[in-house]
Amino acid sequence: MASNNNIKNIRPDVLNKLQITSGLLSKYADRVFNSEISISQSQFAVLLIISSIESPVKQGEIAVKLQRESNSTSMMIERLVKIGLIKRTRSDIDHRDNHLALTQAGMDKLARGKRVNEMLARQIMGIFTDHEIGGIMDILVRLEEQVTKRIDHNPHRTNGVSPKINTGIS
Repeated sequence: MASNNNIKNIRPDVLNKLQITSGLLSKYADRVFNSEISISQSQFAVLLIISSIESPVKQGEIAVKLQRESNSTSMMIERLVKIGLIKRTRSDIDHRDNHLALTQAGMDKLARGKRVNEMLARQIMGIFTDHEIGGIMDILVRLEEQVTKRIDHNPHRTNGVSPKINTGIS
């Protein structure tokens, strides 16, 4: 594991390659999801999250799990409500709160999306051995932990202000 003491060995081109590859994976996944089930991979992720959280599901929980700003999550949810995959109900306790649930059409789309996701995983990851996939997962988990530590995560931002990020650069 590289530490700050070994920073001279860290190559920015590796991070750049990771960012580009991540973008390409997202672009390809969106094309496949749109082609196969007429929603984006991100919208599928919203359906998956709603199905995995015990009711009542709140919009803020989805934004946190997606690591997205609440306004971009709001737009995705609005589209999913509009096309009948999610229903929104007001909380009986706090009328400012909305609860989200999958409709039957949403559950059907989720099931189809899971099959598309499995197909994508086979297409993309099929070039690796099980051992290599284990190594990739180890690396990705460590990267996720490192980035998470570096972000001053505050899911309830106000005035659209992003949180201060501790970069360690003076």
